[in-house]
Amino acid sequence: MIHEQGHSRNALGEAERLYNYHVQDPSNEMLFMRAFDAQIQARQFDRLEEMLGKVPEALKSRADFVHIKGIYEIASGKLEQALITYEVLLRQNPMLMGPKINYAHTLALLGRLVDAEAVMSTFELADLPSEGAQLYLRVLYLLGNVEKMIKEARYWLTAIAPNDHMVAGLLSTAFIDISEKEEAKKWAECALANGSNADAFTTLAMLALDDGETLKAQELFREALRLDIRSGRAWLGLGMCALAQANLQEAELPLERAAQYFPGYIGTWHMLGWYQLLRGELSAAEAHFLRAVELNPAFADSQAALALVALMRGDIGKARGLTELSLKLDRDSATAWYVKSKLAAAEGNHAEEKAIVDRVLVRSTKNDISLLKAIQKIMDKNRG
Repeated sequence: MIHEQGHSRNALGEAERLYNYHVQDPSNEMLFMRAFDAQIQARQFDRLEEMLGKVPEALKSRADFVHIKGIYEIASGKLEQALITYEVLLRQNPMLMGPKINYAHTLALLGRLVDAEAVMSTFELADLPSEGAQLYLRVLYLLGNVEKMIKEARYWLTAIAPNDHMVAGLLSTAFIDISEKEEAKKWAECALANGSNADAFTTLAMLALDDGETLKAQELFREALRLDIRSGRAWLGLGMCALAQANLQEAELPLERAAQYFPGYIGTWHMLGWYQLLRGELSAAEAHFLRAVELNPAFADSQAALALVALMRGDIGKARGLTELSLKLDRDSATAWYVKSKLAAAEGNHAEEKAIVDRVLVRSTKNDISLLKAIQKIMDKNRG
């Protein structure tokens, strides 16, 4: 599986050295393969295109070369071509594990998560290399099968690879999603004890953000992005930090990157909805919240956010119905209780309003409270 982590000077130097050797002996198949692979590691895509026009004839149909050609196509974003490359290769050699894993990776990158899971499910977890296990677990996570993902990840970390920091980091993010903060922190720290890990830094950042430590969270999200510039969750977190500070201009780019790299995650569209809500763009906000609900109709906070949009439009009946639905889904939804307090105020029941507000302040994260205070400012401004 390919991780876009950037390229070092060492990788560039090695790519240059091997390319020069290849130029001196262009018919040497082994040297061509080593030079080609080194260009992939250094992300020298123009040079790779040049080399593809000069592949030694005997290499063109060899499975090991076709495999690394597919890796290049993934790394350079030519996903449809990579899909074809691996489909042809696997028809000829269906038992090749590396190409099969990269085929599943390509399917996942194209958003075909169900197909990717089907391919990975043909393997026993214990038979997979680390990168294959990571891919399989990440696909389960993105499909929303968090319970199965946690079970499989724990098995991997206890029975197969206790020091696999990539899987430990991914497991920490799953525990964040189900609000098991102690487990999330434990596995993030376990990951970082065994290596640098973007998921682990992101988990610690989310914990800091929930505690209202926005500046600490920003630095941790940035550390995650230094390790993996395509981490959609880290980009999303930076956007959340900006929203918590009511800095809409700073939130825009991170949220756009989150939509680019993490489009299958409900939180991406939920936070884009909040961004538009804070800008006063109710129709755009509603569209994003609806997209979140399409991904998971049982996500209470997005249903509650739709109730908030209805309330801001003056549609009290719709707001009340969506609020009650939200609270049936999650009795602790801060947004739903906030809307409920505003509905009580609209009915002149200020004692109930105060009781609900007190409940929100006690039970909600500091980040949720910051967002709700920002929304209140907009509502006060519109009313004024």
